[in-house]
Amino acid sequence: MSDSEMQDARSDSDGEEWENAVGTRFNGKQSGLVDFPMEMLPAMLDNEPPDAIAMESARALKEEPERMVPELEKKLEDVAARLEDLKRMQVELMEDAEVQRTMLQGCCRVLAPIRRVPLDILCEIARHLLPSVPSAKITEAPLSLSHVSSAWRMAVLSSAELWSKLNVYIPSATHLPRSAEGIRKWFERARGRPLDLSLHLHFPMGRPRGRRLLNFLLAMSDITPRFRRFSLSVPEFADFLPHLVEIPWTFPQLESLSISSTTGQFYNEDYLDIVVPPVLMFNSATNLRTLEVSKVFATIPGSHLIMPWARLTSVELTEGLPLLEWIRVMVLCEQMTSGDFLVRDSEEDDLDIAKSQPKYTHPNVETLKVTILYTHPLIVELLSLFNLPRLHSLTVAHEEAIEDYPDGPPNLFPEFSNLQYLSLSDCIPTANLIAILRETTNLHTFEFNSSSSFAYPDPLYCAMSLRASPAILSKLAVFKLLLPDCWDPEYDLTLLISMVESRYLAVPSGLSPLQELSLSYPFPQLTQALAPFGGAGLNISYLHDY
Repeated sequence: MSDSEMQDARSDSDGEEWENAVGTRFNGKQSGLVDFPMEMLPAMLDNEPPDAIAMESARALKEEPERMVPELEKKLEDVAARLEDLKRMQVELMEDAEVQRTMLQGCCRVLAPIRRVPLDILCEIARHLLPSVPSAKITEAPLSLSHVSSAWRMAVLSSAELWSKLNVYIPSATHLPRSAEGIRKWFERARGRPLDLSLHLHFPMGRPRGRRLLNFLLAMSDITPRFRRFSLSVPEFADFLPHLVEIPWTFPQLESLSISSTTGQFYNEDYLDIVVPPVLMFNSATNLRTLEVSKVFATIPGSHLIMPWARLTSVELTEGLPLLEWIRVMVLCEQMTSGDFLVRDSEEDDLDIAKSQPKYTHPNVETLKVTILYTHPLIVELLSLFNLPRLHSLTVAHEEAIEDYPDGPPNLFPEFSNLQYLSLSDCIPTANLIAILRETTNLHTFEFNSSSSFAYPDPLYCAMSLRASPAILSKLAVFKLLLPDCWDPEYDLTLLISMVESRYLAVPSGLSPLQELSLSYPFPQLTQALAPFGGAGLNISYLHDY
């Protein structure tokens, strides 16, 4: 490369550096931090000798920075010195503040009013801090409170009420010995109070874990007489029952029992190959009144021998019971006042068999909830199998919509006229629903649960309007309308509002006005349309945010 080419290359390189540094453009407009005169730009972008105009322009521009740079550099030095002083002062202040802060915290800790709270007040505070389902976690009361101070520890240990409930989860049989010891120590602090234990055994029940499980159950024998509430969760209840045969458990104080099978389903095939061992310990629980069963239990052959059904007043069986099994449970629970059941598909002739038997009169049932899994049996035919003279609250739900609904007429179940509370879903055809509502002459509260994208066919709201003739639900005070979040108000908003108006603002003489309207979601169009009723005094509430 020749000398002239090397010089041109250096010139081009230097020009690029200058252009990047000053951020100029050849149009003379400001593009960076400095706006140089147009006359200077060509001379700045190469190493050629500048012309007279460029030199004159540079001399004129140089006067101000030549004067200002020394002054600005001096000011920068002063600011840097002040910053150093401020940083040094900041460090000193932070050190002094930390000392004073530590002193203040120490004094506040000594003088804190909470440290002078009487023991009985600490006990009351501890009681309110207790979770609804206490566990042996160090991060939860009561154990967490016992590590605050000696005063708190004394308050916690002196409050027997805090130690009368316990929720225990045992994931493996290897945890059984330590869990048994922990449960016993926990309940020792309850000092004779009735106990509430929730026990979750989430591991297989067969060998080689059987011996450990047996030892664990034996270790519980001396505290079960104090159980007032007992909740038991196991993988398969049929596998757990044989372990109870040799266990000397007694329940003289037991009032409530809850059992569940974690691996079971709500819809189970009959356990015809299982033999239930003679476990009679729950039959000896003379005070047992409440039973809750989740998933698999009642469908196990022989399970009816395990529980004192005749003494139970509240029964909740959330497993699919065949029709005849449900009838048997209803008959066995002669003292039952509240029942909650799932009735599943049965053999085709089961309903005929049930109808051929004498109708059983259940003298005590006041509240009944029946969820029908799939389409059979039907509501009226199901209820008409019994006489329920004291029934005042009825909830009926279906798992699937019923297309073909050859149900019997509602007057087959005269207890409809006694109902004060009724909950139904949109699985029932409109005509059947309205026919049932015509029989509920004393209904105070009606809850309608819709799972479809539109609230319900228009005839329901037309029939519920007090402008209809004859008027139905003349004593209705509370209407609960549970709509899905995908509800489209264009379907039947007008009829719904018209029905509410007829029951609140334009109530015919002699009929009761609506007092409360409860809705699932505050849909914008719905809340806007209902605003006049709320302003007039109607109690409108929503269960969820939209």
